[in-house]
Amino acid sequence: MDKIDYWIECAKTCCEEASIKVGDEQIKLMADVIKTSHENIGLAFGYVENPLIEENKTLKQKLQIEIDKVACHKCRGKGIITDSCGGITSISRCDKCDGDGKLSKHNI
Repeated sequence: MDKIDYWIECAKTCCEEASIKVGDEQIKLMADVIKTSHENIGLAFGYVENPLIEENKTLKQKLQIEIDKVACHKCRGKGIITDSCGGITSISRCDKCDGDGKLSKHNI
């Protein structure tokens, strides 16, 4: 649901509960005004919402996923597998961790 769709739904509900009959264009106009008023609430009450709060929350979640990773048991955290056979050495990327050297605790 788009943000404006939320406000359209709010305006419709408000009009229905107040038994006010309005057209779709009027509902959209009301929703736009309500949305704009909500976005500017900080100007009225001296509080400006920080857009970085949501970004920080996302980054903390990604960091926690990285912190929770453990060394791959197949390549021992190196990300590569070395095989030797008759004097020939083969080096390949670990297929278990895809060369990262780490695995999520859930993928072990």
